[in-house]
Amino acid sequence: MAKEKTEWLQMSKATLQKSLQEKDKYFIRIKNKRFIVLKEVFSPKYFNDTIFFIDALPVQKKCKALDMGTGIGAVAIFMAMKGAEKVTATDINPLAVKNAKKNVKLYKLSKKIKVVQGDLFGPVKKQKFDLIFWNMPWGYVEKNKISMTERALFDPKYKSIKKFVKEAKNHLTKKGSAFFGFSTTMGSLEEIMPIL
Repeated sequence: MAKEKTEWLQMSKATLQKSLQEKDKYFIRIKNKRFIVLKEVFSPKYFNDTIFFIDALPVQKKCKALDMGTGIGAVAIFMAMKGAEKVTATDINPLAVKNAKKNVKLYKLSKKIKVVQGDLFGPVKKQKFDLIFWNMPWGYVEKNKISMTERALFDPKYKSIKKFVKEAKNHLTKKGSAFFGFSTTMGSLEEIMPIL
């Protein structure tokens, strides 16, 4: 099983490297909507879980939502389109923030979606949300030094996941819910369960 996970992680890293070969910005379609993707931003063109999360997230009308690690901003945009009153989209990668802002502007959703740069709950210090979502980096790695783009897939010693789990409850409304995306095929379930 460990060998299989290692192979999956290597394939994911190779796919990520392939995505970085894109020469310039390009456009992709997600659920019949067009999105700009900037170079060096985690791309749904190469990793197709975005559609699953867009469909699976239970966005309630007029809710306040947080899309953490927004990337190109697709999940945040669909949250707003499904009826969320306010969406905050965050990302640690400044290029992803720039990318998400371009897509928010493209769909004229700047009044509903605020895009901010920062790590985990840093940019939303005392704010509370009805819905928190993070497509978390499921790849467990020992080394601490990884690139900004690799942080979309890999979390050294699951430090960020531990921090997210510890802090999420402080940012939920009374009836709020936190959801996260995680791959049991490629992620380390035996590492994540004690954290949860």
